[in-house]
Amino acid sequence: MGNSKLIKISQLRPARRGLNIKARVLEKGNTVEGISKKTGSKYRLAEILLGDETGIVRATLWGNTIELVELDKTYEFLNVDTTIFKNALRVNINDKTTIKETEEIEKEKVDMSNDMSRPRKRIR
Repeated sequence: MGNSKLIKISQLRPARRGLNIKARVLEKGNTVEGISKKTGSKYRLAEILLGDETGIVRATLWGNTIELVELDKTYEFLNVDTTIFKNALRVNINDKTTIKETEEIEKEKVDMSNDMSRPRKRIR
């Protein structure tokens, strides 16, 4: 099952698999449905903003995970992947991720100033 050690948002790096984080859901966008240009299969996703005491990060909920996550609740997300999307770090939460509601990270304690998803390279 891998290591269930939780890492902080500030420790996230691109292109990692099987990470475990604990974070508060600060924003949750609308569900978007589409068809993959690559595979032709349908998909559903929702964008969320996660935060902990060390920073914030954008994440994508895929498929059935959308309904498992509510705004302003704190979860352990076990087995997430990170990627770079539009030059920014993203967390992918999919059907391989275990999502468990856990003790709250208070909104006031979230470090909003350290945005791990801000674009790293300016493209002019």
